[in-house]
Amino acid sequence: MIVYYAVILSVLVFGSLAQFVNSKATTNEVTLSDGTIKYKNHYGIFYPILFFIFVFVGGFRYYVGTDFGGYYKLYNYTWAEVVESFKALDEPGLKLVSYLARQIWDDGVSVILLACLITTILVFHGIKKFDNNDITIMLLIYVFIAGWTFSFNGVRQAMAASIIFAFARVNKNNWILKYVLICCIAFLFHKSALMMLPILLLSHRKLNKSQVLLLVISAVLIPLFFDFAFDFMGADTTNEDALQYIDRQINPIRVIVAFAPAILLIFVEDKKRFFEDNGFALNLMLFNAILTFTTMNSAYLNRFTHYTSMFLMIYYPATLKALSKNMRLIATFAVILLYFLYFRYELTNGVDEVVWQWSFSHFGEY
Repeated sequence: MIVYYAVILSVLVFGSLAQFVNSKATTNEVTLSDGTIKYKNHYGIFYPILFFIFVFVGGFRYYVGTDFGGYYKLYNYTWAEVVESFKALDEPGLKLVSYLARQIWDDGVSVILLACLITTILVFHGIKKFDNNDITIMLLIYVFIAGWTFSFNGVRQAMAASIIFAFARVNKNNWILKYVLICCIAFLFHKSALMMLPILLLSHRKLNKSQVLLLVISAVLIPLFFDFAFDFMGADTTNEDALQYIDRQINPIRVIVAFAPAILLIFVEDKKRFFEDNGFALNLMLFNAILTFTTMNSAYLNRFTHYTSMFLMIYYPATLKALSKNMRLIATFAVILLYFLYFRYELTNGVDEVVWQWSFSHFGEY
């Protein structure tokens, strides 16, 4: 637990210092490819420090995460095997990464480290596109609920989710084609990424009653295709342990937590303007909540929500800024505290993640 707390404290300290430096810097406006205007951040040395912390902690963990052993021991492919994997479209992305990692340093640690490095680069790139001096809250949300600890367990799916998040902000020119390309690249790391394409397309629609109904219908349809979804996501339905995981219900608290972000909308002052400016983040927040509910009877299918929960990093800063000044302070404190308590609860109910070990004394094992 000490390592987790140290990362959280580091984000609070260095993130706050980064935002303080940025607030004193000359304001520069940047016009993005989608036509929106944002302010360029000047975080100084604190930005690379934060990046280094996430790479160092995630890259040099040892048997932290349920899937660690598979990537640490078994991801040692020849070039011919990588090529065959591409031909078969058998999730070749991480196999290529592992091949390159072992060419640089032939050790299981290098596979974990390079995978973590790529995932972190993608996450920080995605944050950069939406960040308006909000690095602290964005990274805290990433740690507490949006995928940091999941990247220890579902390495391939976390990389796929990070690819989609990193390039989710597209301009209006050929935006459908761009989403197809992004999801296809993410598909090379985890097949489930292709199922994000309709969600991304729907999330660009105006949020109204018919859109909410469409989101509900879309989220409800996914569990109805259980057999197809399991096969598509690569689940081994002949394995008894896998079947138990597929049929296992998630903790109902997760459903409550998924719907909690919507409560802040009650306190937004100018709702009409807020809904117009932040429709993309709102759509994905609602989709994440509904999908968490409709997949609550299958822990395996519920993993799909890790794609949509990434976008809570966008939703919270935008929503908090739409509150009155006094309400914003109270809400920010409440969000951080409650998510921290939830994060701690999840860790104390998942022994595989709590017992932290470093890989430094294990170099050369595999």
